[in-house]
Amino acid sequence: MSEWKIAWPPVRLGQRNQSKRPRQRLLAQSNRESLPTFPSFSMFSILSWNCRGAKSPKFLSVFKDYMLAFRPNIVFIVEPRTSGKDADAVIAKMGFDCFKKVDAIGFSGGIWVLWNSADFLITELDKGPQFFHFRCVDLQVNRTVELTAIYAKPNDHDRRPLWDSLRHIEQNMKSPWLLVGDFNSICSASDRQGGAGFNSQRTTHFNECISDCNLIDVGFTGPRFTWTNGRLSQRLDRALCNRDWLDCFPETSNTHLPRVRSDHRPVLVRSSMDQPSPRKKRPFRFLAAWLCHESFPSTIDSAWTRGRDFNLSLIDFQEALQTWNKNVFGNIFKRKRALSNKLARWELINDRHPNPRSLQEETRVREELEKTLWQEELLWLQKSRDNWINNGDSNTPFFHSSTIARRRRNKILKLQNNEGAWIEDQDTLQKMSRDFYIELFTAETDTAQNFCADFRIPEANSLSRLASVPTVEEIRSIIRNMGSLKAPGKDGFHAIFYKRCWNTIQAELRDFIARCFQEPKSIRRCNSTLLTLLPKVDSPSNMPQFRPIGLCNVSYKIVAKCLADRLKLLMPDLVDENQTSFVPKRHITSNIIILQEIIHTMNQLKGVKGLMVLKIDLAKAYDRISWSFLLSTLEAAGFPQEFISLVMACVTTASFQVLWNGSCTEEFKPTRGLRQGCPLSPYLFTLCMERLNHNIKKSVECGKWKPICLSKNGPPLTHLFFADDLVLLAEADANQARVVMSCLDQFCSASGEKVSKEKSRVYFSRNTKERTKNRLSGLMGIPRTSNLGKYLGVPVIHGRVTKETYKYILENIDRRLASWKTKSLSLAGRVTLATSVLNALPNYTMQTAVLPCNVCDQIDKKIRGFVWGRDNGKDKAHLVTWERICKSKEEGGLGLRSARALNLAYLMKLGWQFLNNDESLWVRVLHAKYVKQNDDGSVAFRQQRVSRLWKGIKDALPLLKQNTIWDIRDGRASISGKTIGFRLAWR
Repeated sequence: MSEWKIAWPPVRLGQRNQSKRPRQRLLAQSNRESLPTFPSFSMFSILSWNCRGAKSPKFLSVFKDYMLAFRPNIVFIVEPRTSGKDADAVIAKMGFDCFKKVDAIGFSGGIWVLWNSADFLITELDKGPQFFHFRCVDLQVNRTVELTAIYAKPNDHDRRPLWDSLRHIEQNMKSPWLLVGDFNSICSASDRQGGAGFNSQRTTHFNECISDCNLIDVGFTGPRFTWTNGRLSQRLDRALCNRDWLDCFPETSNTHLPRVRSDHRPVLVRSSMDQPSPRKKRPFRFLAAWLCHESFPSTIDSAWTRGRDFNLSLIDFQEALQTWNKNVFGNIFKRKRALSNKLARWELINDRHPNPRSLQEETRVREELEKTLWQEELLWLQKSRDNWINNGDSNTPFFHSSTIARRRRNKILKLQNNEGAWIEDQDTLQKMSRDFYIELFTAETDTAQNFCADFRIPEANSLSRLASVPTVEEIRSIIRNMGSLKAPGKDGFHAIFYKRCWNTIQAELRDFIARCFQEPKSIRRCNSTLLTLLPKVDSPSNMPQFRPIGLCNVSYKIVAKCLADRLKLLMPDLVDENQTSFVPKRHITSNIIILQEIIHTMNQLKGVKGLMVLKIDLAKAYDRISWSFLLSTLEAAGFPQEFISLVMACVTTASFQVLWNGSCTEEFKPTRGLRQGCPLSPYLFTLCMERLNHNIKKSVECGKWKPICLSKNGPPLTHLFFADDLVLLAEADANQARVVMSCLDQFCSASGEKVSKEKSRVYFSRNTKERTKNRLSGLMGIPRTSNLGKYLGVPVIHGRVTKETYKYILENIDRRLASWKTKSLSLAGRVTLATSVLNALPNYTMQTAVLPCNVCDQIDKKIRGFVWGRDNGKDKAHLVTWERICKSKEEGGLGLRSARALNLAYLMKLGWQFLNNDESLWVRVLHAKYVKQNDDGSVAFRQQRVSRLWKGIKDALPLLKQNTIWDIRDGRASISGKTIGFRLAWR
């Protein structure tokens, strides 16, 4: 793990003879990295450090370096390993005039809290061997918060009293609350690296405490792990806070500082109250709550200009809407406060001197307040982007929490530039992001045009309607199927506006869409796109670690979705069976099953001839695709010129603005790439990738590329594609390695794509010699691996399956639970989330895997605990049995599903597809590998050395047979397959 370095030589306080000091500083300057810069004043700037002993003279030297570099105004020192007068003597030299401490017990524990009386007034509220809790008043702005310094004991059992104490503190918490220190616990496997196997049970009590106390992890910048012993690294030091803290200090940050002298990094938590910079203008956003106001229908009727260009009418209506919002609708939160105060006054009057007029007025105010509260819930629902819970279940606090969490997740406070220096200035960061995407979306050179293309040309009848003007019903159907509150484009209007105001706007919208199809250049008028940046990793540190998602206007998406829906119908004819993405009637599970069987065969392989699997990573695949390559692809596929013109207009007339922390950068024009977020992009990218398939097939036909077979009569396999996820298969020898890389190089040269060799991996069969593995890995420039990790989100099985193999499912559930605060949700809201989210999280993996029973039981346990909730650190009583809850709603249950039964149902579904879908590639692979046709016509299944998935499918077949329903027909209807239908036993 690389270290950050101070970019200037810190001056040690009290040093008389500077010339005699060694030139090697504890916090030295580095040519490669630099620390983020910090302002000289923050309201709360808290340095927390597990120093592992404060009595040593070196402690004061390093501590003063930290003080000069980062200037915190509150300091937590934990595990000082000294107490009494010795501790007081050290504290007296640390430069603060006030302190509180929890004395160490021998050489174990201890907490010091230091501050200056001119800055803060601190009052002790509670303390114990592992924490110090206090009220803190900032004397400059008269703001009161509560802070807790933490030093948790290393033993899990000894930490439990700490978790109970924090729960007790939270019960009476009315203020913003921040907890900082060494928790000696981690939340998930991603918080550790190295060491022995990870036991997820060790995270349970800490995660339960975080959930019970409704705490939110502040996150971090800098190196991920705060502690190491050389073999194991973990994130033990962190900052947690409640929702009130983030309401007061939404830009709270936590920085992991350089590790010096101790095996722990200090953490610096800042909650800045500096004078805010002038707020930049944010783009307009339509609020769904406006639709609930009684005057909205008359507003749109009077403000919408009929018979005019749709885009101009939309601009005029936006201006009128903003004026109406300011003068009529008003601020929801101010209105709520005013109505609450008014209601309280009328209730007081009616308690003392009730009369019909005052009672009527109280009823009127209460109804107005209830309507305002409903509008507030709808507002927070829209801002939270939460699609799982319907408004109206009194979940406003939950939507508010979700909004805060989403804002924190998307807020970018600092990043490293190309030289490795940390940048915090928002104007500089905004310019840096714009420059990065200008370079990314700018074509470097003209790509080669003479690249292999061998599409099966669709029939003329199929092509004739591609470019026809859509009907009004087609337009309305597209709008109806859009998510009502999905993030809008630059114009700020969500799909819900189009749905609710259809009768008013339909004529102008229909005319504009027709003009786009008749004159493709008109698409430019609605083709402005906002690029929102989604982090691909936790705590991203540079621009490549973000994924740009295009937010397109609804009017543009109508055009693009219409073209995409028509193109989708032709994809099965145009795209080979090796590509399963965005092709109707093909499923992602096919690729996963085939790769699992390939690895299973490779791990059993004997003999001289080895095999290799290459997992190829294309760097920024969508963003690099060449427009000239796309044009030649569409022409080679035989599309009519009118359709090609429409598609290319959608791609080439786009303009981009980066949406940076809520404000937009200046506009720029791309010259290559496809937008992620445009309905057309996945299909166009799939067609471009199909040309790599053509090149591979050509190499096979020429005898250059030798495909692999998993069994004697099995289908030949050379590659598996799912969009930009590439898996290439070949024999493990030098000639095949050259052929594979040649095909990739030719494709990249023509398409503008680039293979990220450092992120790609090659896996060899067990019978491949070590010398051959190293030679081929070096020849291709791709690192070899003994574990391919995950493929399409599912672990590739290389050996024995344990509960650790699928621990990520439990971690995903824990992560969801940590972000949802149970106390903010009604019971109906918890049930809805459990049904639609928690139950759904393992579904994807279950479709291609047999989960261990222990994992299934843990899933059920976590869902049960979430539904019933917790109180005072303990699960509430479960009022109904789990078996009854898992019944359908028609049978009196809640519609939840047992994980074991759900996994079995998915295996039965695979069994049904295996019996009835002979043409599917994965079925042919499994059939050739495991099924033998006897001379008498009977079928025998292979019994030994079978994969775990096949064993699960085979074991589910008897249950499938028991639940098959035979449907007797008259023979006139065409019947395909061995059976007609079946029902699954979900319980």
